[in-house]
Amino acid sequence: MSKTITNLALPLIVEAIETALEHQHYHPYRNAYAIPELRQKLITYVLNAAPVCYGMVEAEAEEASIVIDRTLVPKPVRCQLQEKVAEGIPKVIEDNADWVGHHIPAEVDAGLAPSDWFG
Repeated sequence: MSKTITNLALPLIVEAIETALEHQHYHPYRNAYAIPELRQKLITYVLNAAPVCYGMVEAEAEEASIVIDRTLVPKPVRCQLQEKVAEGIPKVIEDNADWVGHHIPAEVDAGLAPSDWFG
């Protein structure tokens, strides 16, 4: 069996993003990060800002994209990844505000929107 080197932090970053967005009270972040390009920018931001851990895994295991055992990444690194995700969510949107503005429609107050009820 052949082995390959893989980034052990990447699945933890994706998991931390999912968890953070689930707990966001501000829904536009969820809408914004539903766009794959913006989510990729957030992942890139976290990868550049936080330490990463690499490990040897079976080549077949990596191709099957199995869940990597989170204990392989030290707890301080996992905590730092979560902090960088929390820091990056508003930062990436702020840095890409024009792009986000073109891809996400502005919210309209339901009381001000025209009604199609009358036909």
